[in-house]
Amino acid sequence: MTAGEVEEEPVAFHPLDVVKQNREEDEEEEESVEDPRPVGDVIRVSGEGTESRKHYHSFAFDGNQYHLEDPVLLVPEEQNQKPKMAIIKKSEEFG
Repeated sequence: MTAGEVEEEPVAFHPLDVVKQNREEDEEEEESVEDPRPVGDVIRVSGEGTESRKHYHSFAFDGNQYHLEDPVLLVPEEQNQKPKMAIIKKSEEFG
């Protein structure tokens, strides 16, 4: 150690404190999740009136952009369930 440096003591923490902090951060993120929004031009319209749907090639969700045929990993909320793989087959907006 050179002159003027201060030795820092290691910080002790309990692993459950980290888990609690991570859960609190996850809860904050869940509250601020926005709805997916379409990206680009409408490629098709199906249905009529209040049943009409606009179809798109891609959409944005949670800061990521997804396209038709993209593979995605679906992570369940329950810890005891396994994640699953899926392929995006359609992107539509109701109304």
